[in-house]
Amino acid sequence: MMRTCTAVVLGLYLVTAVSLLHYHYNNSYTTSIKAEELVGGENMAENETKTHGAKNWDLNSKLVKQKSVTSSEKPKDVSTSNGQKKSTVGAKTSTVGAKTSTVGPNETRGHTESRLKAVVKDTPLKAVVKETPLKDVETDTPIKDVEKDTLVKDVEKNGVSVYRHTDLHPSNLTLIDIKHFNITINFDICNIQDIAMVITVTSAVQNRLARDVIRKTWGKPNIPGANTRLVFILGKPENMTHQENLLDEAMLHQDIVQGDFHDTYRNLSYKTVFGKLWVARFCEQAEFMVKTDDDWILDLYETYTLTRRYLTHPKYKTDMFVLCPVRKNFPILRDKKNKWYVSYEELSKEEAKGTKYPNFCSGAFSIFTPGTAKRLAEKATSVKFLHLEDVWVTGYIVAALKIVHLDCMQYWTNQRTTFVVKKAVQTPEIYYRDYLVGPSDAEYEISYTVNQHAEWCFRMKCFNNIYFPNASLSAQQNIPDKTINKKLKLKV
Repeated sequence: MMRTCTAVVLGLYLVTAVSLLHYHYNNSYTTSIKAEELVGGENMAENETKTHGAKNWDLNSKLVKQKSVTSSEKPKDVSTSNGQKKSTVGAKTSTVGAKTSTVGPNETRGHTESRLKAVVKDTPLKAVVKETPLKDVETDTPIKDVEKDTLVKDVEKNGVSVYRHTDLHPSNLTLIDIKHFNITINFDICNIQDIAMVITVTSAVQNRLARDVIRKTWGKPNIPGANTRLVFILGKPENMTHQENLLDEAMLHQDIVQGDFHDTYRNLSYKTVFGKLWVARFCEQAEFMVKTDDDWILDLYETYTLTRRYLTHPKYKTDMFVLCPVRKNFPILRDKKNKWYVSYEELSKEEAKGTKYPNFCSGAFSIFTPGTAKRLAEKATSVKFLHLEDVWVTGYIVAALKIVHLDCMQYWTNQRTTFVVKKAVQTPEIYYRDYLVGPSDAEYEISYTVNQHAEWCFRMKCFNNIYFPNASLSAQQNIPDKTINKKLKLKV
């Protein structure tokens, strides 16, 4: 009898999953789309004005392309103290009114003085974004008499409260060990007062397809009464053709910010702290900062629902807020063949204080307040550097600030099949435990399908652990979820 019941439940689950893959909320839209259409230019975006939440907005800045450098001006390799070759940029790039040498941090910490000396003696790179008069969000008319280096707040028009950042290239920023840090591409993305979540996506320059998948699917949720902002965090490529392409993409979508450091794996700690520095300076009015990577999917509807519970939390009010899936008792790997190898020069036995890292967040998903992000960015200037960004930023720096994580491991999975199946079976009638973050591998069809069902679940309030966290379930109500877990070999 039990086998029969199990077979019926699984049959229903398979029907649901298959039906979802053919899910259509709008018969005029097809989930089949070619990669080249995603990466395409004007036929995809049609130079549309940016839409966030229920309001349209128009940025007032235009990018100026950099001229290509000659072969003699290509980035050069220099040797570090440990004998490894690292790249520094000694190239002059042409911008409006200024020539500069864009110089990125080495792939290991140190050599600050050599980096600063490498900067060409003209002015910092500040003219990548051309400044034009500010315009009203709704009417596209200039806002007059606005002084530079100030915020334009609380100018209401048709119910929209404007919050303009007028100096997008401040000269007083410090990123870890880089003083007078340059932001080479920037936009006033958080230009309204009320923002529920700013989503920062760590991305590599070459991952254009992944960014377009996010833009077209889960990155801009339709949450009634809530504004969100999507921001991609990048460093600089050594290839100037790649930089030209990135400038075109940035001009088209106006959701990219770029820091003046090399976009490399060993510089992920710079990129991670840069994202927090950017939010603290240019999106400080947001309620929450949500951080992820470009090969993951976030259910922002469930994320929004989850964050509402913490608005009155003591950690939220005191900027001690770090909510994430917490990794515990993770060993320090000393094997040189391992991807996460750390030498004794980087982290000595005395500094490690044992054989394991402090608790830290999975890099795929973490939530902060902008104030917490600011504290982390500031503390990064004094905590010994480690290139493993998750361990360093949400482990050692968080520990230095005496912040205790809020663990949400129950909402995270790194198994794509588990994530997709759990999303597929969600329904308002039958209880299934859900995940709000999982891997996508930048696949459009999966991202689109999951996001469409996520929006439907938000409207219908699917019966799960996120929309009904305190649900009291009978043994019979638990049977469907336990059956799915068993077949997926999940341990709950």
